[in-house]
Amino acid sequence: IIKVFVQIELGRYTIINAQTTLTALNTVPVPRLTLPLGFSSARGNWITWFWLLMFIASIGQLGGIVGGVGQAMAISIPLTDQGRAYNQLKDDQITLKVRTAQLQILEAHIAARGKPADEKETAVIARLNASLPVLTARVAVQEEIPPPNDAKIWAAILGIITSVILTIGRYRLIEMVSIVFVGLFTLVTIGNALALQTFSEWAVTGDDLIEGFSFKLPSTGDGGASLSGKNPLSTALAAFGIIGVGASELMAYPYWCIEKGYAKWTGRADGTQSWLGRARGWLRVMKWDAWCSMVFYTLATIAFYLLGAAVLNRTGLHPSDDELVRTLTGMYEPVFGAHAPVLFLTGAVAVLYSTYFAASAGNARQAADIIDAFKIHPLTETTRRRWVRFFSGFFPLACVIIFWVYPKPVTLVLISGVMQALLLPMLGIASLYFRYKKCDPNLKPSLLWDVMLWLSFVAFFIVGAYLAYVNIGRWFA
Repeated sequence: IIKVFVQIELGRYTIINAQTTLTALNTVPVPRLTLPLGFSSARGNWITWFWLLMFIASIGQLGGIVGGVGQAMAISIPLTDQGRAYNQLKDDQITLKVRTAQLQILEAHIAARGKPADEKETAVIARLNASLPVLTARVAVQEEIPPPNDAKIWAAILGIITSVILTIGRYRLIEMVSIVFVGLFTLVTIGNALALQTFSEWAVTGDDLIEGFSFKLPSTGDGGASLSGKNPLSTALAAFGIIGVGASELMAYPYWCIEKGYAKWTGRADGTQSWLGRARGWLRVMKWDAWCSMVFYTLATIAFYLLGAAVLNRTGLHPSDDELVRTLTGMYEPVFGAHAPVLFLTGAVAVLYSTYFAASAGNARQAADIIDAFKIHPLTETTRRRWVRFFSGFFPLACVIIFWVYPKPVTLVLISGVMQALLLPMLGIASLYFRYKKCDPNLKPSLLWDVMLWLSFVAFFIVGAYLAYVNIGRWFA
């Protein structure tokens, strides 16, 4: 929620001034640095230079995401015999672990209650007791199989397809299909979290929520691994950098305000009443856009958190680099049973691929813009489109190469999360500068809005300062 205030402030500046994010950030009066490039030089302030570091890390994050899509596709449609055998083994192992934990939790729950199992619980116990020996025997006879290359091959296929689609600009269909699938999967996830409440062994209780909202962190263990050793707070704050509207999305959002026409239809700022009327109208559209999106992705995020705590934590399943997507299917096992893998994998492909697709398109626009913003070479509208087309083809393939070289999706996402969280206070500074120095007096927000914008900046500063203290010191140690 608190990131939306900065998001809207950056969008307000773009709609009023029709300037891209990087060009706008380069106007913020903070120290500047010029670096020679041989044929030219790059001139930017320290916000835009740090953005460049974050941008490189975000390409790595997308490498992890396309790797996740590759994992989902390899599970759904294995390309090799080794891949099919590996899928069967891992699926059986996860199902066995979930059902064993379910039986133990249910029996402990009944014992603590001091009353016999009811009819529904008796049926569940009977079903579990019947299936566990079969699963145990099946896992016992299967040999351990090394991970196949199916996920890498699928990542390469998807990277090439994405590169072609973005280069030729034919992505409206992908956009619409992604909206439908992501929307349906989000609703299914929220429904799954609610349905868990009908299972006594999986239900999230009031005591669970009180504990979750208490000012207490998990103990360091397998589930608390982070970039800074095993620090749960560092992991949580790294996630803060990318959950909802991450720093890279904050950077990309004004570009979509331009591409979708908000800034164009507002027109060049001239202070006339007709322009002010159009500006107020499109600012309202932008706010509805931002706040409705916030409600949607916040509900989805809460549902995923509850599923992770209720199922993965209780069964001891922790998503790892090699088994990220497969482990997450366990969250849907209690409610959907045998249908869980198909349901989750369909949604996972939609969610992860749409993220990879849209972020690659946004990165292409930012990369082209930095050429102009850094004064490396002045761009006309024609040359800008050419650079966007080039980077649209280049970045999806670069992400695939990163995953092939370093196939660790969780680690890649966390590294980007730290870098994005470190950029947040800088974006907070920029939003305050735009609000108080560049905002048209006739379009300034309310006092309450200003208070919330300052609270956002303070939160950004705390997160950035903590992660800088924990991680940068360790990196240079």
